Amino acid sequence: MICESSEYAHRIQPNAFLLPDELVNAPIKCSELPATNLYEWLDRNFCVVDQRVINMGKNRRITPCVTCTCTAEGPECHSITIERCEELFEDYLLNEIKKDTVCVIQCARAIHEYEKRAESRRRK
Repeated sequence: MICESSEYAHRIQPNAFLLPDELVNAPIKCSELPATNLYEWLDRNFCVVDQRVINMGKNRRITPCVTCTCTAEGPECHSITIERCEELFEDYLLNEIKKDTVCVIQCARAIHEYEKRAESRRRK
């Protein structure tokens, strides 16, 4: 921010709130600093999880076995307990289910059986 706001600042310590120190906080060129991203500082009434927007107070299933709630403090995500693993295959693709470690842990047997059935259908 200091580099971007000043025409005179050309070198600054990475942690601008601490005094410069040649060992742990040595000044560097402004061009070497990472870009400033103010997006995380915005006040907003929604959360973004894995590029999905969740409105404040709402829930959204982010993966087949994980749901997130948008709170004022940010998103809170939790595993879903899957009672019938077979129902996942009706709503999600196999590769989506296999990417979700929560699903794999809970439904390993059902995933294996589904893959066996799919393989036997391909052979016919």
